[in-house]
Amino acid sequence: MKTLSLLKALLVVVLSIGGCSSRYIIHPEQVIVHSGGGVISAAITGSGNFKKTKTEQLKTLSISGTVENIDDGYLVQIWFFEENKLDESQRVEGNYFGNRTQEIQTSVLLHKNEPIVLGGIDSNVVRIEIR
Repeated sequence: MKTLSLLKALLVVVLSIGGCSSRYIIHPEQVIVHSGGGVISAAITGSGNFKKTKTEQLKTLSISGTVENIDDGYLVQIWFFEENKLDESQRVEGNYFGNRTQEIQTSVLLHKNEPIVLGGIDSNVVRIEIR
């Protein structure tokens, strides 16, 4: 009889722990965008916003937007901008074609750690993920 009571008590404890842990959802902490040879990530604030600009010698990457928890994942509204500056070796003699830029503004449904392709130009594919 004591064994049965002990098993019932243990079952109640296990079920209550499982019930409590299901209330704690681990939300994503950052948005990561891969573009060609560049990567940029931004922290997601408590209000769901993110924004970051990363400037290197010949490349500038910018992302901003919002992340909203919905039933089947996270709705990410994102603006992405990339500028690749041409150095002297990339210019044709006597002609300057300017810098190469691409911009994407869209909304996507994401799940944590599952990257998707947003688009791209030529072989420069832009992927996004949340972690």
